[in-house]
Formats: sequence, C-alpha cells, structure tokens
Amino acid sequence: MSRKAIYVMVCILLCAAGLTTFLKAAEPVKTGEKRDTLLYVRTDPPGAKVLINGKEAGTSDGLFRVEPRSGTILVELEGRKPDKRQVIIRANAITRVEMSLDPKQGPIREQKFEPKSGAAVDSPGPHFVGNLPQGSVELIGVTHYPPTEQSKWWKPDGSPVELGTFLPQTSHGPSHPHENSVSILFRFRNLPADTSRAWKTTPPAGWWADDVVDGQGKALEGYGMLCPDFNETVKTAGFHVGIDGGSWETVITQKPDRLGSSSFSRAGRESTVSLLKAEARESAGEDSTRVTLMSNEPYGQWRRRLVAVTKDSTEHATRIDYMESNGTADFRGLRPSSITELRYQVRPFVWVEFKNVSLQPGEKTEVVVVSADKPAESDEQPATNP
Repeated sequence: MSRKAIYVMVCILLCAAGLTTFLKAAEPVKTGEKRDTLLYVRTDPPGAKVLINGKEAGTSDGLFRVEPRSGTILVELEGRKPDKRQVIIRANAITRVEMSLDPKQGPIREQKFEPKSGAAVDSPGPHFVGNLPQGSVELIGVTHYPPTEQSKWWKPDGSPVELGTFLPQTSHGPSHPHENSVSILFRFRNLPADTSRAWKTTPPAGWWADDVVDGQGKALEGYGMLCPDFNETVKTAGFHVGIDGGSWETVITQKPDRLGSSSFSRAGRESTVSLLKAEARESAGEDSTRVTLMSNEPYGQWRRRLVAVTKDSTEHATRIDYMESNGTADFRGLRPSSITELRYQVRPFVWVEFKNVSLQPGEKTEVVVVSADKPAESDEQPATNP
C-alpha cells in the first residue's frame, strides 16, 4: 500500500472517531431516576412503633418508603398514649410528620360527686349565661390548670365560688402550666342532641377542650371544659363558645368516581373544597369507603359533614375528621360502587361571647356576656361537579 493510501485511511479513521465522540456528546443529559415517595415520622420521645395504614413500618424517628395516597399514621410507645394522624402523602417527595406521645394518666382518686353547698346550681350572685337560638351556655367558674379535687374556683368576675369536683376527661393540657394556665368550666342547657362545639379566645392562646368527669371518672352530661394557656402578662380574657344549629345545607354535590374542586359563598365568605375520588377500604373486617377532602374554610364558621347517597336513594351521613386543611370521611359498610352521589353539607355555628373574664382569683372585673343571634339564612344554590 502506498504512503498516500495509508495517509487517506488514517484520515478516514480519525474522522470517524471524532464523529462518534461528537454524537456521544450530543446525547440528552440524563436527569436521574424518579424520586422515591417517602414518609418521615418523628416522635417526642423517639423509639415509638410506627404503623402506616395498620401495617407496622418500623420505629421512630424514621424514613419509610410508601405509596402516594391518604393514609393513617399510628405511633405507639410503652407508657405513653398512642397518637394518630391522617396525612396525605405526596408522590415523589418526602412528607414529614411530627407527633407527640403524652404520658398515660394514672388512675383518678375515687371521690363521690357531691356538689358542696353553694355549688354552681345554687351559687348566689350573678350568673353568667349567654342565650342561643336553642338553649344556653353558662360560664360557671375558673381555676388554675390542672384542676383537682382541692382546686379553688372563682367566678368569671373574680369572686370566689365553691364547686364540687370537675375534672377534664383526658389530660392533654399545657405540658408546663403556669399562673395563666387555667381551666374554664361551662354548662350547656337545652341544646339539641346532635350539636357540636367550637372555641376561640381573646387574646389568641393555645387551648384544649374536653368533656368533664367527676372524681370517680363518671361523665357529667351537659358540661364542657376549656383549658387555655395565656401569656403570663394577660390579666383578663374573652371566651367565645360556638354551637352549631339549624338545618344542614348541601353546598357541593359530586360523583364518587370524580375528582374536583368547587367554591361556594355564604355569609359574605367564599370557600373552596376539593374532593378526591372515593376509594375502597376495609375497616374492622367490613367494606368501607373513604373520601379525602381539602378545604380553605376558616375554623368555626361551619360544622361540616359528608353524605353518601346510595342506589336505593338512602342517605348516609358521616362526620369529616380534619387535620388542618385536610380531612377524611369514612362510610363503613358501603362500597364505592354502591354510591351514586356525594353531598358536602354545612350548617353554621352561632356564638356566645364572655368578655373581660378574670384569670386570677380576687381580681374583680366587669364581665359582659354577648348572646348569639339567629344563624344567617341563605338561598344560594349548591355547587355541582358532574
């Protein structure tokens, strides 16, 4: 082979090698594989058993690979009360959940519930009662948190009052109570059986509300307790008690196999609610249906429920369990295929306000009670998602 032929061949080979390099460089850059869907669970204290939708996943604090969906997180630790949360797990992201495990409450000392002379039902002096369209709310007394059989109570105006033993049913109050951590005892009279309560404080404070028991742990019907934790500089406070009432109003309808968002306007406020597709589940060995919701409605404006209408036109109502803006509604004994329509219903809270309540015994105040007006009526039509 001549020198010229060898030269031409070498040039051809070099060109081919360069073209190959160029083509490799021109290939699309790989951005990596799809990110995992993960759930991070942190507990205080750590070391708790973590169950995700009823299946044990490991211990906290931990990062768990999961499927994107709504789910139930349950954490358990010996000597502590279990904690349970509803979460919506986002696809290809890390969903973080922090949970607190309170110590289990020891047995309550037995004491027969016998109100002392001068108890709430017979106490002299003014009574602090707010009227509702149906029934009434009375603020009976205030004491330092946590209440015990030996607690000293005072009226909302700071004057002393002798009461029997009134205790919260559970113990989820302030973990580090101080002088302005208080328990407020309310009595509810002549309210319909299916009402629920909402609470607000002025100034705003962290609070926890509960039913009431006597010294033997027996439930006391018609009583409620609010346990707020005010800043130590606050001397007086206001308490707003909301009771829902009136007829249920359907504001959104949707087919169970659809996903959609709808807005409705009531009492000058516009709210948006998103309903995800109904999903089949199993609860206590029977078929059930779960619907996940998201809402921007402010706390205390409405009591909310979801109604499933089945093929035989029967209506099945269930409550909505909310965690911040996300909620779930469960229909036990119903399959999604048996449901023809979902109805999102609301009815308003009406409020009684107790102003200028004394947070310390002997600190006299002039208490003002503002009774509730009738719930606002509306003739607006419900939103519909086909």
